[in-house]
Amino acid sequence: MVMIILAFALCGVMSSLVFAVLVGSNNPQLHKSEVAYLKAKAHPHGGRLRAYRSVALSAVLAQCRTGKKSCNELDIYEFGVYTGISMHQILWAMDTRSVKTNLWRGEKVTIDGAGAVPRRLWGFDSFAGLPEEMALASSYVHKHHFIQGAWNGQLAMGAESRAELIDKVASYLNDSRVQLVPGFYNESLTNDLAKKMRPALYVDVDCDLYSSTVTALVWLFDHGLVQVGTVIGYDDWAQGGISDGEQRAHAEVKERYGVTFKPLGTPYGGAAFQVTGCQSCGVSHSTPTLGTSLRG
Repeated sequence: MVMIILAFALCGVMSSLVFAVLVGSNNPQLHKSEVAYLKAKAHPHGGRLRAYRSVALSAVLAQCRTGKKSCNELDIYEFGVYTGISMHQILWAMDTRSVKTNLWRGEKVTIDGAGAVPRRLWGFDSFAGLPEEMALASSYVHKHHFIQGAWNGQLAMGAESRAELIDKVASYLNDSRVQLVPGFYNESLTNDLAKKMRPALYVDVDCDLYSSTVTALVWLFDHGLVQVGTVIGYDDWAQGGISDGEQRAHAEVKERYGVTFKPLGTPYGGAAFQVTGCQSCGVSHSTPTLGTSLRG
């Protein structure tokens, strides 16, 4: 079935029905929010590019155009893979320089000479759904269906095992730059793994939960993978409010590492920032003892 889907994708003719079959959006076990998300993304390139990603990737392309960074030597990180739709969006946007939110309708913006092809696109996910969040976050967790086991790519793509899901996601993305890292973040984000990485050109945070977000950010900052110029985008910025979720993690990391951020915008519930200074990037701090994972 994956081969058939890819054939449609290469021709640019993937219908909503065909994509729904691929991701299993008619699965009765899926929450209505997941079904809505999957159907909205029924397009070869992942449907609409979220506004915060458009803002973030515009900043990335502009920075690469100046030649101040060798973008081909830097990496992009996505925390929250799910079915791989957003990773597909990022790759397509970077390769075509198409960063408008309605890029899939054929409206493109081209930045000549940007040369912003990442060395590697890393995707981190438990591939088993969300972990259980801390009790203090119960209000936004339940309101937005960020409960334990939700956003499980196995259900969405009809996979019977985590290994099968990873194979399906990799086949869907079909790009040699992609490297998927399975596991809950408190287990998968190791010192040895960081040694394989390059500094981040862009970090896409789609973790939903405070615990997942802060664990991912601490790992990045501890190992010097975030540097001046790195752009960070948050998918679920608004959901936890100013005192929880991704905003809380962002604020804690900002204070812990002495980071200064340039706000790029907070459109439609997301947010994007660019790092303009960091007092202690690459200086290890005590990793928070939190249960962590993400939505895919």
